[in-house]
Amino acid sequence: VGLTDEPVDGDVPDVPEAPETDIGFLLDVLDSVLDVPVHRDDVVGAFAGLRPLLDTSSARRAEGGPRTADISRRHAVLTSPDGVITVVGGKLTTYRRMAEDAVDAAVTARRLGAGPSATARLPLVGAAPRRVLGALRAPRRLIRRYGTEAPDVHALAGRDPLLGEPLLPG
Repeated sequence: VGLTDEPVDGDVPDVPEAPETDIGFLLDVLDSVLDVPVHRDDVVGAFAGLRPLLDTSSARRAEGGPRTADISRRHAVLTSPDGVITVVGGKLTTYRRMAEDAVDAAVTARRLGAGPSATARLPLVGAAPRRVLGALRAPRRLIRRYGTEAPDVHALAGRDPLLGEPLLPG
């Protein structure tokens, strides 16, 4: 269910945890659209993470600091005087572009020979045309999630039946 976008005050934790206030907020939003109420004890798991944001909003900084929603989700590739290349900002869905930009920066910084990047044409692991996916011998739910890797995932449950059991009832 959803996500929140809250700034982290103080030191960045080694292991981020979902604050109870965020869980409560998401449950309130969920309850506003469902006919059946969802309670805190119905929550079986929560995920938390920190997104490094690239703050390019100097005008908003002067107004007391930018809100995280206003900070750019774009990335930047920085090269130090010593040649260390760092990617800052960005988001998970653009990881390929960030990697391509970092490699381009390395090629430029070290004057390396390189051909054009092929990353935009490389399929993700498990990706295949529908006809290929339709011919796989594995449960449809696994094919939808794992693509061409589904038969291997299914085989794991064949070797260890516990892996095929639901984690929770229903």
